Amino acid sequence: MPRALAADEIPGLVGDFGQAARRARLLLEVLEVVQGVWGPDRVAVRLSPTAWVNDMIDSDPAGTFTHVARELKGRHLAFLHVVEPVAGAAGGAGA
Repeated sequence: MPRALAADEIPGLVGDFGQAARRARLLLEVLEVVQGVWGPDRVAVRLSPTAWVNDMIDSDPAGTFTHVARELKGRHLAFLHVVEPVAGAAGGAGA
């Protein structure tokens, strides 16, 4: 999921980026197409709910990514990879 679509607050842009369902739509649509080409058992998704990238902020990462995980549950992924940022790494906590 592109980080800009997960964030509901992006510096320099004004407006409501919508509910988690609207922001997750691109991921789910792309996933459907990719699974149609490669098959669901060969496609995985990687999420990083708490990573901050370029000052983009999701005010409710638990809500956003819980919604995404629930949507992904019935889509027969090869696997769902959820990662946390590493302290000191670019974009990670403490960076």
